Amino acid sequence: MRKLHQLLFLTLLVSVSLYYGYHKTLSFRPQSVHAWRQADCASITLNYYKNGMNFFKPQVHNLTSDGGTTGYTATSEIPVLYYFSAFLYKIFGPHEMIIRLINMFIFFLGLFHLFKLLYFLFKDFFWASALSLLFFTSPVLVYYGNNFLVNVSGLSFSITAFYYFTRYYYDKKKKYLIFSFVFFFLAGAFKLTSLLLLIALTFYFIIEQLSVLPKGLSKIINDKKLFITGTVIVFLLIGSWLVYASYYNKIHESYYFSTVLFPIWTLSFSEIKDFIKHIWEMWSGEYFNISVHLLFIGLLAFIVFNLKKAERFYLIVLFGLIIESVGYILLQF
Repeated sequence: MRKLHQLLFLTLLVSVSLYYGYHKTLSFRPQSVHAWRQADCASITLNYYKNGMNFFKPQVHNLTSDGGTTGYTATSEIPVLYYFSAFLYKIFGPHEMIIRLINMFIFFLGLFHLFKLLYFLFKDFFWASALSLLFFTSPVLVYYGNNFLVNVSGLSFSITAFYYFTRYYYDKKKKYLIFSFVFFFLAGAFKLTSLLLLIALTFYFIIEQLSVLPKGLSKIINDKKLFITGTVIVFLLIGSWLVYASYYNKIHESYYFSTVLFPIWTLSFSEIKDFIKHIWEMWSGEYFNISVHLLFIGLLAFIVFNLKKAERFYLIVLFGLIIESVGYILLQF
């Protein structure tokens, strides 16, 4: 990839962010949509900073734990962002802008690696930059891209991880596979749902080992031990935190952060209908403009009608992600 193209894309990225007013919102305190959860993130960070920097004792200012006497409570995500931000508080002082800056940097890192991924595949600057910047038109991504929450950062790390896995797919260099697992761990640590892509890749790996690959598809994961080790380590570390967070919340009688499922079958038909109506009327336009939704539907239809021409690896991963996404929606309805 030409350095000039990378520099040009970064210039475009910064220019768009200035158009969105990122230079202004970086200094905003928690406010607007989802203000309470933004405040929770800032609160966990400030409590680390003020109360000893014990990673395994996160707390908020809201005294809802231990019979309303403490703020000890844990989120389902590993508090990497909050702890690192608190560390920077120790150096630069407790400025909430630091949390926004870190999230913005991670978001830009994800968009940059999406650009590198598409450039690597298409060898075309226009399509690589245009499609990457298309994701920067999503209101929900723009809003949370330099916010206090970790959702967009988890997605960004997942994109970065897939870039390195794709490089491993073509170049077969172990370093790319190792980088991929490092970023998948960060993705899952920031947001558990960001591991859906790694789960899809693991499913593909299992298909490889069972020798039931579709005709014309060769094995792509040559380093089996490294893949298994990396996958086990990622899921073990994140799973360990989930167990600890559940235990931590239980001993402190804390129900402040949700660590349970909300499956669709616990709702009545009318409740499900109301939720779907709410999602369509109030949320659909916040994900993307209707034209982009139609574009995605059209592209998916194009893939379906051209299955024989599609590269099998990406096809399996894509439909694995679709199945996982439907499952997640049903479990967290």
